[in-house]
Amino acid sequence: MYSILLTLKRSTFFAFGIAACFLLFVDNSQAQECDVIYVSPSGATSGSAGTRTNPASLLYGMTLVTPTETRIWMATGIYNISNTLTIPSDVTLEGGFNVSTWIKSNGVASVIMRDNLNPVPANALIGLQATGASGFRLQDLTITVANAPGSGNSVYGIYLENCSSYNITRCVVNTGNGAPGIAGSVGTVGSLGGNGGAGNAGNCNDETFIPPGAGGVGAGGNDGGSGAPGENHSGGPAGSDGLTAGCGGTGGASGSGPDDCLFCSPSCSDVIPGSNGAGGGSGVPGSTGSAGTVGSIT
Repeated sequence: MYSILLTLKRSTFFAFGIAACFLLFVDNSQAQECDVIYVSPSGATSGSAGTRTNPASLLYGMTLVTPTETRIWMATGIYNISNTLTIPSDVTLEGGFNVSTWIKSNGVASVIMRDNLNPVPANALIGLQATGASGFRLQDLTITVANAPGSGNSVYGIYLENCSSYNITRCVVNTGNGAPGIAGSVGTVGSLGGNGGAGNAGNCNDETFIPPGAGGVGAGGNDGGSGAPGENHSGGPAGSDGLTAGCGGTGGASGSGPDDCLFCSPSCSDVIPGSNGAGGGSGVPGSTGSAGTVGSIT
């Protein structure tokens, strides 16, 4: 009986020793542990990394993802990135871990800080992006994106397109302002002004004043010149130029009347009417459109 009992004790001890050695081996392994890839703001950027004792950087940790190692635990702190971070399918990106103990805490955040370099596409500044992905999870993260550079750029904290079966849990997203819109183009040149009205006939009475013909109205606000007034038998001054300086037409010439008209009437048969005012010139180019307003967050 004693011999058998001793054998059982040895067997029990032996089995326990194997388990202890196995656990010790796992804790000191340089491979990812329990399908978790560990990352920190100051983590390694190459080589054997991604463990509790030797965490990887965020960007390097993303390259260590495999079909069986899909969980990324992020230590607290700030992760600065200058390009959009692409989220693949079936990956869990979780923050809030203490870098020494890897115990979860809500006291300090894991912050992904996207600067305003390298907008992609050219009109979008994006923090995290997933296209056609499914089964991923973002949890306990703070995502901050800077103001958009240049003109006409939008800002996105998380941009998803054709994604499904995903979870975004306890995440805080802070985005900067979109950039002002691009200035409008220069207006087109105005149309030619219309012809001025005909000048009235001359009159044989020097004291009689006959009003001038009206100027034609031109497109683009550039009117033609008016016809000349009829003042006396020898003709009066030319009509006034169109109203728009440098663009309106010139006034029409004065008409002339006979100097021997017995009744001094403008209906004498040899009265010559004034000529038409000239057409208005081309309108000036329109002014440059004003810049667009800053985009709002939707």
